[in-house]
Amino acid sequence: MAKAIRFQTTKSKPCILIVDDVLEEAEAKRLLFSNAADVIARTPGDVTAHDLRRGDVVLVDFVLDDWAIDVARPIAEYPRNGVALAAVLRSHSSSNSAKAFALHSGRLDGLSGGLPPASHLHVIAKLNNLEWVFSKTDTDNARPLREQVLSLARALRKLPSTWPMSQPTRMRRILEDLLNIPGRATWRDRAWQHVEDCHPPIHELSPPTHGVAFIRWLLHSIFPYATFLWDFRYLAARLRVTPRSLGTALNKTDSFANKLAPFKYNGVLRHFVDHRWWRPGVEHWLWELTEANTFDADTLAKVMKKLSRHLEPVAIREPVVIFDAELRPTDDLTELSEAVELLPDDWPPYAGRPWARRDVAATTPRLRSLIAPSSAL
Repeated sequence: MAKAIRFQTTKSKPCILIVDDVLEEAEAKRLLFSNAADVIARTPGDVTAHDLRRGDVVLVDFVLDDWAIDVARPIAEYPRNGVALAAVLRSHSSSNSAKAFALHSGRLDGLSGGLPPASHLHVIAKLNNLEWVFSKTDTDNARPLREQVLSLARALRKLPSTWPMSQPTRMRRILEDLLNIPGRATWRDRAWQHVEDCHPPIHELSPPTHGVAFIRWLLHSIFPYATFLWDFRYLAARLRVTPRSLGTALNKTDSFANKLAPFKYNGVLRHFVDHRWWRPGVEHWLWELTEANTFDADTLAKVMKKLSRHLEPVAIREPVVIFDAELRPTDDLTELSEAVELLPDDWPPYAGRPWARRDVAATTPRLRSLIAPSSAL
């Protein structure tokens, strides 16, 4: 009989350790999570080993200007900002449980390489050995801090306490459960193939703390891109409808939303990001709806019209999602022939490539420098 996999407990509340140089601000953050989590508020000099053991998520402020430093002691004992402090705390954390370290700040410009921080939080986190970076700026927050931090803490508690490294079949089952690939879906095997194509960190999941590699993979390498999961923009492009009308249809047409429900991503961290849909599931659905004519524009238009009166077809034969000068996906679609492919640094090879309008790229130095050779102007 196969040995059962032990998962970390999910019955007790998750614990969030908030570290801020101003205790009053740490206490204010603590109130955000009242009744949903156990919260420890500390200044940097008061954090204990016991605090680190308890915390599932360690949320550190970036600017530590108000932290009183004893100048008589070696400078190596005093991290100057939250990135350095998070590294020190990580080095002291226990190796017996999965734990996430995240930054919280309204001053992220210095860490974003000149790009707007809001659209590149995953890049900042990856470059600074953090699970995530949360912005204090209201305009930067795609989702509420409370919802994202709780989602991250709860996801960590759903990770297995042990991983069957020598048993590929059982390892696959665990990852399928964490991703919540529908068990009876006819496209389940196809979905797993797509997941494997995105290089999940299967070989990095041995000790409990390495389960965080799976969380990082989702946060840094899957959610920000078009992979086996699509956001509403890529879904709209595939359905050949405007993104705005797709949003309206999902909000106002229950029957249409129900049609897409079987393909909606409901795995760990589902509350961390806006809605995502399984690409293989959507493709299988379209195959059935169009009787295998999935790329015929006229057939798709007729099918979409029947599904919801709110869906507006686009007069584009090959629609692609367009990115702006800051490499942010926009709600605009354009014809493939009117777009140029971009090759940004560190863009995952398995992710859908970003595109820019040809005329915009020609007059925007940043975009022009990223144009792929195959898309020469």
